[in-house]
Amino acid sequence: MNLKDLTTSIYDLFNNNPLLNLISLLLAILGIVFTIYFYFKSKKSRLPVYIIRTINLVKEKFQKIDTVQILYSGEKVNNLSISKIAFWNDGKETIDSSNVAINHPLKLNISEEFDILYAEILFQKNNSNDFKIDISEDNKSISIIFDFFDYEDGIVLQLFHTGNSSDDLSISGTIKSVKNIRRKEINYSILPLRIFEILNGNITKIKRKTMIRILGWVTILVGILFCTISFYNPHKLEPVTENSPFFNIILPLLGIPYIYLGYKMLIKHIPKGFDIFNEEF
Repeated sequence: MNLKDLTTSIYDLFNNNPLLNLISLLLAILGIVFTIYFYFKSKKSRLPVYIIRTINLVKEKFQKIDTVQILYSGEKVNNLSISKIAFWNDGKETIDSSNVAINHPLKLNISEEFDILYAEILFQKNNSNDFKIDISEDNKSISIIFDFFDYEDGIVLQLFHTGNSSDDLSISGTIKSVKNIRRKEINYSILPLRIFEILNGNITKIKRKTMIRILGWVTILVGILFCTISFYNPHKLEPVTENSPFFNIILPLLGIPYIYLGYKMLIKHIPKGFDIFNEEF
């Protein structure tokens, strides 16, 4: 068989087998997704990121009971919360102390009506980064000082404060060539993740991470399958030749949310080694 005959055979194989076309289209879409993903993954940039978890220990309503008092440094505290803040460089380019604007340094701030009572560094991934913190005299902010930090270097802070939730805290400051310090959110209201959390609350962290990644990829593949199958007749696996609103419109509308949900599950919320952030308070 010469090259021309081989080429013709391959062409006929794909031309007469819509299922192979479907698989090829699926692989092509995955190839594009991976290309885009690895491009942004390898791109060098400074990307300071933080994420916050907060638990309210004492609510103001509880303090209305006359027989109960919570004191801090001898003063009554009407509301008490504890928060963990993970802060790291999610970009490939080193963030140096000289990159921080002198007139707008890095600070962890609390809303004006609340106070920071105590703060400590729970974890520092690289001691050479030399992270230090300093609470302001008015207890409204914490200065974050460092020498440098590379990709996925950073710290986990823990603080007690009088705020109500994570929304009362934020990190501000200006780093050269960085638009803003990005805040990440973990949204466990996503249905597949929420079901997984309920059913697998007692398994180890390693298994939990692995299962979430598997679930994420399965969800993405289901979404891609919904999108690609919309181009084919569901009974004969042939290209759709007549208008079919369900397969041309409804299936892609179902597939895109699945792809998005899978992507949200695959996102790495914190760097490797920051496990103390997810531990119980």
